[in-house]
Amino acid sequence: AGFNTLEKLLAANEREIANISGFGIITANTLVQGLKENILEIQYLLDKGYIEIKNNLAGIFSGKSFCFTGELSIKRSEAEKIVKENGGAIKSSVVKDLSYLVTNDTSSGSSKNKKAAELNIPVINEKEFFALLEKQS
Repeated sequence: AGFNTLEKLLAANEREIANISGFGIITANTLVQGLKENILEIQYLLDKGYIEIKNNLAGIFSGKSFCFTGELSIKRSEAEKIVKENGGAIKSSVVKDLSYLVTNDTSSGSSKNKKAAELNIPVINEKEFFALLEKQS
């Protein structure tokens, strides 16, 4: 969403945050107010090295989103962690801005596969997912 520094995030207003996928106006308001109320603590923790802000925007999955469905050879949480560590986003459902649906059966008649087909979203298997990771590395 373009908030790739603490300064940019702190400068954002509720309306800008609410435009991020997954945020509503109430959550956006809570985030903006919480950041304002805790900025001194956040800055202290950053300055002392207790926390660090990682910017994954340059990751190989930057700008891409993934939804995982079906059984995989690794835990879903591990697959999601791989995506996030490489700058990508996770979606819990098939939506129009999804980049890839990763499934154990690309020919399945599941509702997620059908929805992906309707929205022209690539449906790939786990092997193809890891190939994307390798290809991008």
